[in-house]
Amino acid sequence: MITDQSQRLPERFRWFLVAALILAPIALGLTIPFAASSEVHGGSARHPSGPTQLAQLAPRASRGSKAVEYYRTRQYHQARAAARVILRGDSSNLAALSILGWSEYQLGRYVDAQQAFARFAQLAPHSSDAQIGLGWSLFKLGRMAEARRHFQAAQPYAVGDERYVVADGLGWIAFAERKLDEAERRADHP
Repeated sequence: MITDQSQRLPERFRWFLVAALILAPIALGLTIPFAASSEVHGGSARHPSGPTQLAQLAPRASRGSKAVEYYRTRQYHQARAAARVILRGDSSNLAALSILGWSEYQLGRYVDAQQAFARFAQLAPHSSDAQIGLGWSLFKLGRMAEARRHFQAAQPYAVGDERYVVADGLGWIAFAERKLDEAERRADHP
């Protein structure tokens, strides 16, 4: 990290550099926000967010679930419908809430995604998946302060690649708020 002000890049180049630092991990497949987790995608560690740890959260909804299969194959309308069916029978099914939230997010329905993740977070406040989902949904809605709080709430519970997803979210918030030093720092260290 450059500390001497005389060695700093001109402002227009710093914007480019910060954007490149944030986007590089995504381009390399290291952090793909909004994609399904490695468990849902059959073991690839390249997909850190989305419905995480489904088998541990709610085995009834994850093993052989149509919602999971639809989500895995990127059929988000069908995944949303299947998750809603599960939730009609069990309104506190965390895996179904996760799939519903991420499906709504993938469909660009950020208010609906936020509502699903808020219910998920209400039932499981220490779930990094719920907090990350809330963070990204609120980010898309332009509610940066709230998004930051949820990403920060996910930090203590994020494991593995989720740490990079949280850092990525916080970096994007800093970038959107034109806080280049913070965005650079987030890009350098998860």
